[in-house]
Amino acid sequence: MPGSILDQLDQKQRNRFQKHIGILAWFLFLTLASLIFLLPFKRNEKIHLILLVLVSIPYASLLYFNLIPKYEKRPILFHTILGFSSVLIGWAHYILGPYQLRIDKLYAISIIFGSIFGNWKSVIPITVFSIGVNYLVNTTLIDSRTSQYIMIQAFDILGLSIIGVVSGLIGYTLQHFNQNRTRQNRSLSMLVEASRITSTSKDLETTLPQLAANIAHGLPATSCRIAILDRTKKYLLDYGVFPLHDIDNPDPNHKEKHSLDDLPNHRKAIEELTIVFIDLEKDQKALGDKEKDLLFFKDVKTICIVPIHQKGQVFGCITIGEAKSQKRKVIPPNKMELLTSLAKQTASTIRTTQLRQDLRNQANRLAVVYDVGRAISRTIEIDDLLELIYEQLSRVIPSDAYFVALYLPEEDALDLRILIDNEKRYPPQKIPTGEGLSSWIIETHQPLLIKDLEEEMNSLPVKPIVVGDDKITPSWLGVPLISEEDLIGILAVACYQSYAYDESDQSLLEQIAQQAALSIKNARQHMEVKRQAKLDSLTEVYNHGHFIEVIHQEARKAKEEDTPLSLIMLDIDHFKQYNDTYGHVVGDQVLKLTVQAMKEHVKSTDVVGRWGGEEFGIALPNANIEQAEMVAHRIRKTLAELPLYDTQGEPIPKPTVSQGIATLPDHSREIDELIIIADRALYRAKEKGRDQITIAKQG
Repeated sequence: MPGSILDQLDQKQRNRFQKHIGILAWFLFLTLASLIFLLPFKRNEKIHLILLVLVSIPYASLLYFNLIPKYEKRPILFHTILGFSSVLIGWAHYILGPYQLRIDKLYAISIIFGSIFGNWKSVIPITVFSIGVNYLVNTTLIDSRTSQYIMIQAFDILGLSIIGVVSGLIGYTLQHFNQNRTRQNRSLSMLVEASRITSTSKDLETTLPQLAANIAHGLPATSCRIAILDRTKKYLLDYGVFPLHDIDNPDPNHKEKHSLDDLPNHRKAIEELTIVFIDLEKDQKALGDKEKDLLFFKDVKTICIVPIHQKGQVFGCITIGEAKSQKRKVIPPNKMELLTSLAKQTASTIRTTQLRQDLRNQANRLAVVYDVGRAISRTIEIDDLLELIYEQLSRVIPSDAYFVALYLPEEDALDLRILIDNEKRYPPQKIPTGEGLSSWIIETHQPLLIKDLEEEMNSLPVKPIVVGDDKITPSWLGVPLISEEDLIGILAVACYQSYAYDESDQSLLEQIAQQAALSIKNARQHMEVKRQAKLDSLTEVYNHGHFIEVIHQEARKAKEEDTPLSLIMLDIDHFKQYNDTYGHVVGDQVLKLTVQAMKEHVKSTDVVGRWGGEEFGIALPNANIEQAEMVAHRIRKTLAELPLYDTQGEPIPKPTVSQGIATLPDHSREIDELIIIADRALYRAKEKGRDQITIAKQG
C-alpha cells in the first residue's frame, strides 16, 4: 500500500520489522495454546480454542510468508486480511473474555497494524470493523441491561475511535510525506542519471537516446522524443526516441528529418520558448493529423513539448507522449519543472558537444590547410596538383560535386580540368565565362556562397547553368583562384542538400584557394620553362633535340596501332642570300613566315621542328604519302603568296622551299632510317633546281 509506515523503511529495516512481528505473532499463538491447559475451560471452550489455534497458525504463516511480502500493495486483499484478523481477534475475545483476559486490546493492535502496513484509507475500515466485532462480542458476553455494559461499550468505541483517528492522521501524514519524498527521489535520480549519461558519453548519437530512455522511465511516460534543429533551423532531426515499439519506424533514432512547417505546436514551443501542453481528451483538434502521424502514436492522449534552449540559443525540443488518461496527472506542474531542468541540462550537453565538434572540425580544417600547403609546395605538375587539392578538400568539406577550372584570358573561357559529380568523373571541357555562377566569380574576383538555390534564385547576380549531372544542386560554394591580383581560375563545391555550407566552409575554401593559386601559378611557370626548353627560341617550334624525341614516340605509336607516319624535310632555298643582302632581321622574318605557313596546314596532332639553320621537319601521324604531298604543296603555295618586305618597306623576292617526303612503313620501318631517306629526298629536290617536292624512292 503506497504511503504506509513500512514504505519509509529500507529493505533491511523492513525485513527486521517483519521478523519482530513474526516473533510476536508466534508468541501470541503459543500463549493462546498454553492457556488451553492452564485455565479451567469447559469442553466446548477448549474445542473452540483448539479450532482457533488450528486456524490462526496456518493463517499467520500464510500471512507472514506469502500474503504480506507479495500482495501488501493490493488494497482489496489487504483489507480482507485485516478484516479476517479482526474476526479471529473477536473469536478469541469471545472465548477468553469471561476469564478476564483483555484480548480486546488486540483490536487496537490490528488498527495500528493497518496504519503500519497500509495507509490512512486502510485505517478507516479496520477501525469500523474492529468496533463492530468488539460490539457484537461484548453484547454476547455482557448483559446489555447493566450499566457496566454501557460503560464498556462506550469506552471501547471511544478508545478504538481515538486510536483509529490518531493512526489515520499518522498514516495520512506519512503517505503525503512518502509521496513527496518518492517524487523528489525519483526526480533527483533522473537528474543524477542524466548527469551521468551526459558526462560519460562523447557524442549526441549515443547521449540523447539514453536521455530519452531515462526521461521515459523516470516520469514515467509512454514515449519520449528528443529532436534537434538542423543548421537551417527549419527542420527537426530525431536523435533519441523511447520506447521504440510505440513508434511506427524501424530506426527512429537515425536523424529522421521533420519540417517545422508540418509541426505547428513544436514551432510554437521553439519560437516562443514556452512549454506546450496538449490534452487530446479535451480537444481532439489541438494536434493536427500530420503532426500526430509524424511524431506520435495513435493512442496518444496527452503531449508535452519542452524547448531545449540556453542563453537565447534554441537547440530543439523534448516531446513527451502519454497514452494514459490525464486524470492520472501524468505530467503535473512538478514534472513540468523537472522537464525544464532536464531540457536545460540537455541544452548544455548539446552546446558542449557541438563546441567540441566545432573545435575538432576546426583542428581538422587547419590540418588540411597545412597538409595542402605542404603537399602542393612539392607538386609542380598542374594536373597532379589539382587532384591533390581535391583529395585533401574532400576530407573536411563534404560535397556531391566538385570542380576546378583554369581561366584562359585569351579565349575568355574556363578550362574545366576536374569535374566530379555524384561520384562520376567527367572529361575536361571548356565553357564560356559569360554563363553560370562561375562567370560572376570571374568578373568580380569574389567568392559566392549559395545556401539554398531555390530560396536565393531571384536574388542571384547570374542564373546557374548545369554542368555534370543534369540536375541542380541546392548548395553551392565557389571561390576564385587569385595570385598577386592575377585570376588563375575557380574552385567550387556543391551538394544536393540545402544549407550544406556556411561561412566557415567559405573561409576554409578561400584559404585553400589562396595556396592553390600560388602553386598553380608556379606550376604554370615551371611548365612554361619546360615548354620553352623544348622550343626553338626564334620560331617557337620544337628544337632539334625535342623534335627527335617526339618523332620517335610517334613512330612507336604508329607501329603499335599499325598506322602510317609521314615525314617532310623542308629547306628554305638560298636562305643565306636574305641574310647577306637584306640583313639578319629580314632573315629571321623569313624563318618566322615559313613556320607560319607550315602551321597553317598541319593539325594540332602534327609535329613541327627546326632541324637546324633554315631546315625544318614536319611529322604527320596517320598521314600517307599522298596526304603528306598535299600538305607540302599547300605550304609551297602559301609561301608564294606571303607578302615580304625589307627593312625599308620595299617588297623583296618571296622565299621558296625544297621538300623531301618519306613515309613509315612504305619507305622504312625504322624512324632513324626514315629520317635519312627523307633527307636524301630533300637533296634530290635541291639538285632538281630547288622549289621542288620530292618523294623518296621505295627500296
